[in-house]
Amino acid sequence: MLTLDILGAVGLDLFFRGQSVWHISLNGSAIQLRRAAFWDMVERDRWSLTLPRPTGTDTIKALGDEVLSLTIGASPETPWQGCGPLSADPGHHSLGTANESNPRAAHRSLAVVTSKKDYGHHTGGPVLNSSALT
Repeated sequence: MLTLDILGAVGLDLFFRGQSVWHISLNGSAIQLRRAAFWDMVERDRWSLTLPRPTGTDTIKALGDEVLSLTIGASPETPWQGCGPLSADPGHHSLGTANESNPRAAHRSLAVVTSKKDYGHHTGGPVLNSSALT
């Protein structure tokens, strides 16, 4: 039931979104989890889930017992809505606590590499020397 793919997807959802939602169904005698791309809690125990498939999406209505919802970083005002560590919202958790007045500064350690020239490496094939090209 909980394969490495599912655990990895849950981790990514929680890290980036703060919430991971899955539809629980039976496939014969096996329990199957399908990841929800979008979701909405219609009532306290009723969900509207959009489940991706190779040729489009399925939108289904599900009861609370058919949904696995994991949440981290929820605030007391919105306990049903998670907040991942990468959130830039100052009212939520951030990766660092060194500069609480500027939550975006805590994310500078996650900067994107802007040039392969600075961080590239050789992965095989003949090595060309720049002096041999001239």
